[in-house]
Amino acid sequence: MTHEELLVLQIIEGVGGITNLAKMDAIGKRLRLEVRDRSLVNPDFLRQLETIAVVVKDECVQIIAPREVDEICKKLASQHEDLWA
Repeated sequence: MTHEELLVLQIIEGVGGITNLAKMDAIGKRLRLEVRDRSLVNPDFLRQLETIAVVVKDECVQIIAPREVDEICKKLASQHEDLWA
C-alpha cells in the first residue's frame, strides 16, 4: 500500500466512512469534503494525519495538506466517482 493510499483510507475513516461523504473537491493543497452527518466526523483524528489544518463547519470539512491533494482526490474518486464535484 502506498503512502497516498494509506492517507486516503485514514481520511475516509476520519470523516465517518465513505458512505458519509456527499461531495468532494480539491484546489491546490485544500481538500473540501461535504459530509452527510457531521457527528461522524472526527476532527482530532484528522488533525493527527499528515495535514497542516483541518476546519469543520456544518457539513463541510476542509483539510489543508502539505502538498497538492489532486492524487488523494483521484484515489477517493476512484472508489466513488459520484462524489467528485
